[in-house]
Order: sequence, then structure tokens, then C-alpha cells
Amino acid sequence: MLPFGTSLVPLLRAAKQRLSPKPSLSLAWYRQDPESWLMRNMSADTISIPERAHHRAIEAIAARINDSGPQPLWAGYEQAYRKDNSIPWSYAAREREPNQVRTQPEMGRLFSWLAERRASALIVEIGTAFGVSARYWAEGLKAGRTGGRLLTFDPNETWHAIASRHLRDYDGIVEAKIGTFEDGIASCLKSGEKIDIAFVDAIHTSEFVSPQVEMLIEYLAPGGLILLDDISFSADMSGCWQRWAIDSRVVTSVAVANRVGFLEFR
Repeated sequence: MLPFGTSLVPLLRAAKQRLSPKPSLSLAWYRQDPESWLMRNMSADTISIPERAHHRAIEAIAARINDSGPQPLWAGYEQAYRKDNSIPWSYAAREREPNQVRTQPEMGRLFSWLAERRASALIVEIGTAFGVSARYWAEGLKAGRTGGRLLTFDPNETWHAIASRHLRDYDGIVEAKIGTFEDGIASCLKSGEKIDIAFVDAIHTSEFVSPQVEMLIEYLAPGGLILLDDISFSADMSGCWQRWAIDSRVVTSVAVANRVGFLEFR
């Protein structure tokens, strides 16, 4: 239950804005290396990926998933909320509707384009949620025709069950793992395997995100990308993104739609 005087309006507005159609996604560059992959492939001020039939199919599935209604949060969120109750949504009920946590369609299409354009061999996602972003990544891997795969992690048993059920048609491409990235990544990687793209989309606080990025760097392929979701979620996350955007190990960094931060490493 929300504390007395706390309104649901900002939460509902945020969910609506997440799904509001946008003709293009703005790009705000922080660190730029003209020779980097990001600069050679996303050098303009905006980017827009056209909608295709399989994107519409993903959105139809996402709508059906949302019909399942609010689902409980993973208990691990309590740790963050107890430590800092100024975190957005910390006073909201400990459940979320799928549309409140899913990737927006325009960003999903960008993810598909990214996986296809880079012909990624391995993508790692921290925070499967209900599997919508995983479907976008998977479509890009299919189009890339390189036999690439997606490893996606979520410790929430309820959310994992829903996502897994809707990801069965990507058997051989998507491996949805129950558990945290930190506990599972080492045993899931094949000998010598490196991560081309990582998407960090779990608990949006610097306390969780920065250690995850540091751990990902250990497994990252040369020139690999790490994407941070919800970089404007709070002052803490904004600061986290700003620090990573100018980290000395990063050659190019760009904020997409003031929502997802892209980091390309040396």
C-alpha cells in the first residue's frame, strides 16, 4: 500500500510515457572516438528503426503478457528500498504490471538492429522481466544468421516462469536462466566465450549497477558494448551513468532517448 498522500498518478504517467510512440530516438554523445563501432554506425543526432512484421508480432505478445496483471517483485528489491526510500517507486506496492517494466517498442527495435548489425555471437541480459526485450534481441540474432545466442537472467521465479513460457519459440537462441547474473554467468559461458553486448536492466541503483558493469567487463569481447537501462531513473542512476560515460576504459558513450546509456569499451 502507498503511504497516505502518495499518488499513483506519477507511476501511471511513467508507464504511459514508456509506451508512447516516438518517431525517432535522440542521441546525446558523451565520449566520441571516430573509429569506434558506435560512431561509425550511429553518428547522427537521432536514430529510428522502421517497424517490421516481427516487431508487431512481439507487441501483440507483449499485450497478452500484460493481461496477466500485476506480478510480485523479487524479494531482493527490499534491500535497495530499505537502504534508500527515496528511490522512485520504493513506496509503491511490491508488484509491477508487465507494461511498467518492459522495453519500449522503439528501443526494442534498436536492440534488434544492434544485434543484427553487429552479428553478435553472445548477448547477455541482466533482468529478463517478462521477456519482451529478450524477444527483440532474439529477432536480431536470428536475422544476423551467425548462430548467436542470448543469455538472460532473472531471479524472480514468477516473472521467469511467464517469460520462459513466451520464449519457447526461440529455443536454441534464448537461454532464460533463473537466478542472478552474478551467481550464474561463469557456469553459463562456454570455454573462451566472450560477451559482445550486455544489457543491464535489473535494480536501477549505482550500488547494484556499477559492480555488474565491472563484472561484465571481465567477460567482454574487445570493442564490446554494455547498455545501461533507465539512466534517468533517479539522481543516483544519472550519476552512475555520468561516471561510466567518461570512464577511461570507455572509447565512446551515448545516451539514447535519455533512457539507455551505450558504452563501447576498448
